Amino acid sequence: MPWEWIDRRVSPTPVLVEEARDGSEPLLATDKRRFRPAGSPAGTCPQQPVESMCCDPYERVCFFSHIIPGFCFLAGMILIMSRVIHESKTLAAFLACAACTHLISAITHVWPDSIRLEKVDHVGIVALVIGTPITALLATKNGQVPESSVVVGGIMFLAAFLPRAPRVIGFAAGVAVSVFLHPQMLTWLLALEMSLYVLGAIAFLRNSGQSRWPGFADHHFLHYLVTIACVLHVVYIRRQMEASGHHIAPVPGSI
Repeated sequence: MPWEWIDRRVSPTPVLVEEARDGSEPLLATDKRRFRPAGSPAGTCPQQPVESMCCDPYERVCFFSHIIPGFCFLAGMILIMSRVIHESKTLAAFLACAACTHLISAITHVWPDSIRLEKVDHVGIVALVIGTPITALLATKNGQVPESSVVVGGIMFLAAFLPRAPRVIGFAAGVAVSVFLHPQMLTWLLALEMSLYVLGAIAFLRNSGQSRWPGFADHHFLHYLVTIACVLHVVYIRRQMEASGHHIAPVPGSI
């Protein structure tokens, strides 16, 4: 029997509402908008229209919390590559990874019930998961990336196609192995980044708090923590490049 979910602004608990058998209006004493249940897996509800990103209180926060910083990261990368801002190509590479992850995530929340987009989002996360340790090595080793890091990056890419818990464990293990193999890149700032990512992973796995005020669900905190960690990594790269004397690449095409 057809059903839809009552707006969470009316009731924090989803309520099934049946349509009348004669095809009349749903048996619901409200004219409020109705949305998919917050935090539900992709594919559990009918496809939602694009305008849901501006109306659904849960998806709206998910969308704007990543689309805005995503465009900021993208703009920074473009400014560096066009030499408007004199920063290293290493920083530009990380900004590209951060923009990729954020923008794909935002697009996914426009169509939150698309299973295909959800898989694309998982691959987009790999850009940040791999980009963080790789750019840390580039900043620390003056543009050199060991072969071991390439192998670890390939394994983390494959982890993107695993179920939720193994996927998170695979990402975390890949970063941990990278730090173990190259301890010289570990600083208090990178350790703080990793702590934020761990907290974000916990929020992702819990995926609760949908009855809280909009913007305070676990998935929303995941978005915030990822963005803050990205900003910290920008600071990390600049500090490492300055310490090695390669903050601004003097030769065109150098890293």
